[in-house]
Amino acid sequence: MRSDAPSPEIVTTEALKRAMLSADSIVYNTASSGLYLEKLFERIGIAEQIKAKTTRYPTGEDVMDHIIKGSGNELGFGAITEIKLFEPKGLKLVGPLPPDIQNYTSYGAALISNAPSADAAKAFLTYLATPEAKQIFAAAGIE
Repeated sequence: MRSDAPSPEIVTTEALKRAMLSADSIVYNTASSGLYLEKLFERIGIAEQIKAKTTRYPTGEDVMDHIIKGSGNELGFGAITEIKLFEPKGLKLVGPLPPDIQNYTSYGAALISNAPSADAAKAFLTYLATPEAKQIFAAAGIE
């Protein structure tokens, strides 16, 4: 949401549904996270109710710009990492989706057998598991 807008309650799926139904508009992208949201809104039974007030954009950046420049009670959806990038520009993260409907992306890292700088790669992989690295990831919105 815009940083000056009141934050709705979204801790539970029912609370999120109420927030969405009472919002003036809903904004999200047409990329992978938007495809997940489209199916999610159908699954939780509000897709038809929010259809007329929904705006979709090709990119998350377009979603964030729309919300920042918007007015009224608008709810935007996007990756937490992307939302946090736009906080200095007037956006605020209300919170993640409730745990029972949250979608996670997992990443892995491995050393390839013929790595040209194997020692540096090993050191980097070791660093990724340190509390310092985890703190950097958390500050960027990565769990």
